[in-house]
Amino acid sequence: MALVTGIEGSREGLGRMEEGFEFESVLVADCGSTTTRVALIDLVGDEFRLVATGETATTVEVPWSRISMGVCEAIRQIERVTGRVLLSGQGQLVVPERDDGSGVDGLVTTVNAAVPLRVAVVGLIRGLSVESLLKATDCSYVVVQSDIAGDDRAGGSGDGGGIAAMLTDTLRNRPDVVLLGGGIDGGAVAPVLDAAMDVAAALSALGEGGRIHVVFAGNTALRTDIARILGECSNLRVVDNVRPTLAEENLGAAEEELRRLYREAKMGRVPGFGELKSWALAPIMTTAEGLEFVLRYLSRLYQLNTLAVDVGSAATHVAGLVGGRYGSTVSAQLGVGYSISHVLDQVGMDRVLRWLPFEVDAEEAHNYILNKSLRPMTVPETEEGLLLEQAAAREAIRLTLERARSRWLGSGAPADQGLMPALDLIVGRGEVLSRAPSRGQAALILLDAIQPTGLCTLALDQASLLPQLGALASVHPLAAAQAVAGDGLLKLGTVIAVSGSGRIGRVALKLKIEYDDGQTIRAEVPYGELEVVPLMTGKRAVVELRPSSQFDIGLGSRGRGATTEVDGGALGIIVDARGRPLSLPGDGEKRQSKIREWMGELGS
Repeated sequence: MALVTGIEGSREGLGRMEEGFEFESVLVADCGSTTTRVALIDLVGDEFRLVATGETATTVEVPWSRISMGVCEAIRQIERVTGRVLLSGQGQLVVPERDDGSGVDGLVTTVNAAVPLRVAVVGLIRGLSVESLLKATDCSYVVVQSDIAGDDRAGGSGDGGGIAAMLTDTLRNRPDVVLLGGGIDGGAVAPVLDAAMDVAAALSALGEGGRIHVVFAGNTALRTDIARILGECSNLRVVDNVRPTLAEENLGAAEEELRRLYREAKMGRVPGFGELKSWALAPIMTTAEGLEFVLRYLSRLYQLNTLAVDVGSAATHVAGLVGGRYGSTVSAQLGVGYSISHVLDQVGMDRVLRWLPFEVDAEEAHNYILNKSLRPMTVPETEEGLLLEQAAAREAIRLTLERARSRWLGSGAPADQGLMPALDLIVGRGEVLSRAPSRGQAALILLDAIQPTGLCTLALDQASLLPQLGALASVHPLAAAQAVAGDGLLKLGTVIAVSGSGRIGRVALKLKIEYDDGQTIRAEVPYGELEVVPLMTGKRAVVELRPSSQFDIGLGSRGRGATTEVDGGALGIIVDARGRPLSLPGDGEKRQSKIREWMGELGS
């Protein structure tokens, strides 16, 4: 039985696990922009397992204006399912677990219900300091309102104005943070100080005082001068240089400072956040941070190249560990609920409608998307609405992957431009995936948007647990590890994807599949087709692969075959012979017919 004092009494000691703490049960919560989910993890036998879940609307807006209300409602749903008392009559969490089985030993939570941190980026050279500063903003729920480079002035003509002139309009939009950089360590002095004085002048003219944060991540030799210039007119923080040398980037300190500012300036001001924080066993993480924790665990435990894609209502997050290098990109205004209209603004209606298997009136589709952004909690009532949201999800993932590819995902990618590096595991999460009417629809969204190459495993965070389990790992690694292994992922199956192009209908890949019961299947998959071969979850098969001379199966050589053992899943073996990069037919009717075929093959 847990030994800490419960929330009904003293709340001291909940922030850490003390010596002698016998941890048996925990609630894990994730408060998203539209939905709050809570799960009960309990010791079943000698393993921690998922026992029950509850979910409700996130309650940060009127009429509730208290995020903890949604958490309590989700907990009450768990009470009704399990018959277990978790909340007191006053609505407080009962901690620790009692001898009669009521209560739990604590709660951990992740949150991404706050509005994004608005950042203005200012640097000297676009291809150096500004590029590195922009990479640093990918770390969390950050919206870059503007990015200013000293070498951008007047189209490069250098005829006056400089950063000061560009800053005037930028600061009228009231960013939360100015991220300032420039100069390698021991390098440029005068241009960096000039930029700092321009920022100081613009802030002073607006009378912002300490209301705007300035983070300096430039030449470390100038820290004292920067403090003198900006210390009085801003809330200044100085961190390590993002570009210490011309060839080296050091983003960690700037990223951590932006995360800290998001937690303090945005998460910390969410109504009811203080109450939720007082219940938690550990500091509250963002949803992105929790997912990153568990992704690192999976990648290192199994020595896998892993990519996770989280499509939310307001944001899309792509994180991965590829070739030993970790990266993360958050698109804070690309989602399929609150920010679905931003997806449309960036790609245009034609790119969304191209994924639909039938003709849709563009104006009606536009109205649907606008209404969805106004009422993000609504559930699609028609097939047209459902497929529009799934199409927007494809584009949100694709746009985020493009940013990730330019920042960190490009290393280790095939020589052919635009192809993904070799991945062992792809994990998808978010309601548009986990709540898709069929698992085939979720698989097709991921295949279309990510376009993996070679062989990889496709999985879903079906129970929407992974970020919370990442947060739990900071409190009780064993409980998190066992819950991930037992309940964290739904394996969809093994994907075999060919790269290259050929003539539609010509054989792209020949397969020979030997099941463990001795049965053998042979198949020929034409170029342009998707084919599913049955292989149940928990089963394995030996697959002999023989691609045609125009195609590569991830071995770096076209026409080269291989024999390997693969795992099954809910869908089985998915053979994607549509080529890479994926090319959709230009003719509308042919494209829609082909998409119907693909959906039918995956049972969607």
